[in-house]
Amino acid sequence: MLIVSTPTKFHMRYCLEAARARKDFFCEISLSNTLQGADELLALMEKHGLVAALGIKNPCHAVMRQAKAWLGEERLGAPLTYQMAFGNYLPNWHPWEPYQDFYDETQIMGVIAQELGTLYTLLGSPVRELYAQSCHSGDLQIEGPDNLQILARTAAGTAVTLQIDLLQDHQTYDYRLVCARGVIEVKLLPEACPQRYLNAAGQFDEMLPPAGYTFEKAYIDEFGLFLDALDSRQEWYHSLGNGVQILHLLDAVKESSATGRRVVISE
Repeated sequence: MLIVSTPTKFHMRYCLEAARARKDFFCEISLSNTLQGADELLALMEKHGLVAALGIKNPCHAVMRQAKAWLGEERLGAPLTYQMAFGNYLPNWHPWEPYQDFYDETQIMGVIAQELGTLYTLLGSPVRELYAQSCHSGDLQIEGPDNLQILARTAAGTAVTLQIDLLQDHQTYDYRLVCARGVIEVKLLPEACPQRYLNAAGQFDEMLPPAGYTFEKAYIDEFGLFLDALDSRQEWYHSLGNGVQILHLLDAVKESSATGRRVVISE
C-alpha cells in the first residue's frame, strides 16, 4: 500500500508506480495536474483489481454525511441548484511559513478538484457543461488567479455554482442545495452545522456534529474508510474513473477561463 502525499504534479507518477507494482494506494486530491498517464492507470487498476482511493475528505465529514442522507429522502425531492462558497486567506493556510514558499497554481485547482469530487459524491451525476472565470483581484504575490467562479450543469440537470477565493481573512465554507420540496444548507467552517428546510413542514431542522468533532476529524474518518476498503476490496466511494473525469473538467475550467466560452464535456 502506498500513500501519495506529494505536490500535485508528482501524483500521477507515484500512482502509476504503485499500480505497476500491484499496490493499492491513497492519493491526495487531485489525481494529477495533467491527463498524461490516466489511461494507463485506469487499465492497470482494472487488470489487477487494486483499491485506488482519491482523498477528498469533505463527504466524510459528519455534517456532509447528514446532507447526503437527507438527499436520499424522497420527501425532499430532486436537487435543482447546488451552490458552494469557499474563502480562505492564503497566508493563513500555513501561518508558520511565507505563502510564496509553498503555494503554486495547482493548489487552487486542487480546491476545485475537491469541490467537484464532493459534488459528484453528493449528487451522483457528472458535470456535462461549464463556464468559468478567474482573475487576480488582490495583492497576493502569486502566479495565477486568487479567485475563481464556475457555473455548471450536471447530466441530471442540477444547476451548479462554485465560488472559490484566497482573499477572505474570515474563513467561509458553505453549501446550499435547493431541492424540489425543500432546501439543505451546510456550513463547514468556522463552525460545522447542517440544516434542512422542508416545504411541507415550513420550518428548518438542524443536526449538530458529535461533541468535540473538528474539521480535521474528516481526514481521520476518510482514512478509516480506506483501511476498510483494503479489507473488503470494494471500490472507493469516489471512483478512479470520476477522478480522471475531473481532470478533464479542470482542463475545461482553464479553457473556459481563457476563452470566455462555455465548454461542453463529452460523455
